Amino acid sequence: MQVKAKECTWQHGDAEFRLKTEEREGYYAVYLSIDRDVSVMETNPISIFIRLEALTALGGKFYVMSVGGITVRNIPEEAAKEISKTLNCELTERCDDCGKEDALIYDLSGKHEHICLACSQAKVS
Repeated sequence: MQVKAKECTWQHGDAEFRLKTEEREGYYAVYLSIDRDVSVMETNPISIFIRLEALTALGGKFYVMSVGGITVRNIPEEAAKEISKTLNCELTERCDDCGKEDALIYDLSGKHEHICLACSQAKVS
């Protein structure tokens, strides 16, 4: 069986992050390395998402990535796009409830997956 591998790197503050995936029939592994100090591996079944976490006043976008039990925050937009290609998943930027592009959180009600803060507050009221 042939293994399909993809890899990307990005700067995150002073640290260099490297993400690698390996895929073959019935097997999927994700490796995340931070500089040369930390390396973590997750294998299937894996829950993966990349969602919009913050919009800046100047139009910048920052994302959060979750792969299994690993979470990385404040990922710049260009890096998030490369990560999504490597992980073969979409960037989630719009609220599952109202459709607005905004910073997203989990919907604790279970009705949707990712919702904006306004929809979250409306559910509490």
